[in-house]
Amino acid sequence: MKLLLVFGVLCGFCFMAYSNGLHNAFMWDDGPAFSDIKLKNLKFLPNAFFYGAPHSNPLDSFVNSDRYYRPMTYVITLLSYLAFGKNPFGYHVLNLLLFALMGFSVYIFIDFFFKNKSLAFITSLLFALHPINVFYVDYITSPIHSLRFICMLISLIFFMKAIEGAHQLISYGVSLVCFIAALLCHETSVVLPFYGMFMVYYFKKRGLKEAAIKSLPYWSVLLLYLFFRFQFTGLGHAMASNHVNPFHYMATFSKIIFLYVSKLFFPQGIVFFWNSPWMRGLDVVIWTAGLLTVLAGWWLLAKSRDRNIIFFCATWLLTGFIPVFWAAYPPYDKIYYGLIIEPQWLTFASLGFFLFAAFLGLKIYARWRKGAVLLFLSLLVLLIVVVRRDNAIWGDEYNYYFYWSQQIKPLPPVNYAYLADLFLRKKEYIQARYYFSKTLKKRPDASDLNNLGLLDEKEGLWDKAREEFLLSIRTDPAFSSAYNNLGVVYFKQGNYPSAKEVFLKTVTLNKYSIEARSNLGLICLLQADDKGAIRYYQEILNIVPYDEDSLLGLVQAYAGLKELENMEKYVRLLAAHGKDPEILAALKKFLAAHPRNRFINGK
Repeated sequence: MKLLLVFGVLCGFCFMAYSNGLHNAFMWDDGPAFSDIKLKNLKFLPNAFFYGAPHSNPLDSFVNSDRYYRPMTYVITLLSYLAFGKNPFGYHVLNLLLFALMGFSVYIFIDFFFKNKSLAFITSLLFALHPINVFYVDYITSPIHSLRFICMLISLIFFMKAIEGAHQLISYGVSLVCFIAALLCHETSVVLPFYGMFMVYYFKKRGLKEAAIKSLPYWSVLLLYLFFRFQFTGLGHAMASNHVNPFHYMATFSKIIFLYVSKLFFPQGIVFFWNSPWMRGLDVVIWTAGLLTVLAGWWLLAKSRDRNIIFFCATWLLTGFIPVFWAAYPPYDKIYYGLIIEPQWLTFASLGFFLFAAFLGLKIYARWRKGAVLLFLSLLVLLIVVVRRDNAIWGDEYNYYFYWSQQIKPLPPVNYAYLADLFLRKKEYIQARYYFSKTLKKRPDASDLNNLGLLDEKEGLWDKAREEFLLSIRTDPAFSSAYNNLGVVYFKQGNYPSAKEVFLKTVTLNKYSIEARSNLGLICLLQADDKGAIRYYQEILNIVPYDEDSLLGLVQAYAGLKELENMEKYVRLLAAHGKDPEILAALKKFLAAHPRNRFINGK
């Protein structure tokens, strides 16, 4: 009951902080993440574990799996999409619950090892309300990091249980499974064996050699994982291409550490990632000296015979930077951005900071009780106010883009293509055309040309749209979306033979394209080829069960063939699973005109 009470209190505080962001729309990477059609069918769940091997069909795996092998990301995204569809509110509620569970796991972890419920509760509360963690609720695709965090803490708890001899085999098994799950969530989980060694060293008072032996199973799993990542995904090639002066790298990395820690003390400018341009000249000396000073201070703590909680907090925080040293080099725009850091990479490491803050708070409370309570409550209110302000910033993609760009030094060039696509999705065509005109002053790629064609299509400029799609195809002959959009133009202009030819080409290029199949089915219906229409609509249902357009098309096709039993079957399926009011209205209109609607009840 006490644990439930703690979890309830954490949920309550999290709701106070994040309630104004639960209706925020999708942001940044959310669009591409949810654009994969395989998310709509549970049978594609195993595809999450495929990677883009050199000779495989890249469409069979999920986006970016050739470089970022994070299969659990797609598992969670797929299950979330099946549950919530395109309604962001459901995702934010799920994120909020998972984030509260993260805070609760912090409470369990601290209480388990330090046997101090007050210390555990204050640490978890500070963790849950700090604005640096706003990503976990406001970013739709964040659950993977929540799961990774929870799995890592559970893994360490059961690892220490195994060390203590409590159900050793089972404890080791649970711990390793959680470690593997964390690795499949995100590569920064590679740091866990280092934490395992430190836990044995700190709590069991063992030497580093014995600690390494105790954690040997985790090192074995880690080596296998790294071998796979470098051998079979594109990560090794990406890292091999990163050539930079090691002294410049070390100095810049030192600044990145300072930047992150400064955000813990002064949570201003909380965004998806920060950067530091490469250090040059005297800055290399200054920042390298700063890093060496920090390490020297830690070494003095390590040499002390008293392994106190300050040493634990410092080691925990610094250990978390080990995988970031590897991950901070951006795989894009290397020269411009320098080193980057994403705050979610270091959430696990930040426990050291929050534990130290809670420890310091309890020390103050022991000397100055009333003042400490007032100070703590004021701090909580301040954190909640800042989080709610950040929720509002994250709630508007346009405002957030410019807010984020102000945090990058030097200021990045305006991404006109991104802004044009943003306004196109918002159906604000004047602004979209303005930013497209900016994009076209540079050398546009196939995607830019395709989006410009979509804008022309929205405004009824069919000839102009056709030229844009043809130019997009010439730029990238394998761009299936441009083929489908070109087919739509031919269809709207009444050129059915050309439209059908282009749609068939689309299906050849992208075997998961439901748009092209749906368009082919519609052409078949218009040409009284009901059997052809049925074939295409059935192919769509094999990819997306209960696709509403396809169900309506099947109703019409079977009506044309006078197969009333099959017609009734798909009417009932559409009535049961249909959510689109326009499609349901079209079904009602079609049935009203059909002479054999005996099976349709009043409801």
